[in-house]
Amino acid sequence: MKPDIKEIIRNEYVHGYINDKGQRVMPTLDDLIDKYNAASSTIYRASSKDNWKQQKKEFSRQLAQDLDIQKTEELQDYFFNNDEAAMEIAKEIFNQIELKLEDEDSLTPHAIASLASSAIKAQKLFKNVTPLSVSAPMNSESFKEAMELLDEIALKKSAPML
Repeated sequence: MKPDIKEIIRNEYVHGYINDKGQRVMPTLDDLIDKYNAASSTIYRASSKDNWKQQKKEFSRQLAQDLDIQKTEELQDYFFNNDEAAMEIAKEIFNQIELKLEDEDSLTPHAIASLASSAIKAQKLFKNVTPLSVSAPMNSESFKEAMELLDEIALKKSAPML
């Protein structure tokens, strides 16, 4: 048997091949012996001598590990992008609340309650997508300031006009 055929069989046995559907196929030694019309005793002897079975297990383990890493990175990118979007939405909600608060004369008690509810929801959204150690102190302080402004506006609205 030609050494190059033995090496082709070894490579296909250990690493498999990609079929027409893009799937990895891991053939058996018997499949490859039939495919290449090779002497089975020669192939089994070479396989045993060079530990092809162990090489195949190592390759499969490494391939699975690499695929796991790749999938984890894809998921991290996906979640990071979604977290960024959620953070931007929360920031925009706070910006809109701030704009409404600047125009205090037009706020009704119902609007104040709605703004307070929106501020709480925006804070929860923002807190859910940022690391606790980075966002908690800054967010709680900002939230307290927003709530104090809402309280001031509520007092001004409820006070009788002179």
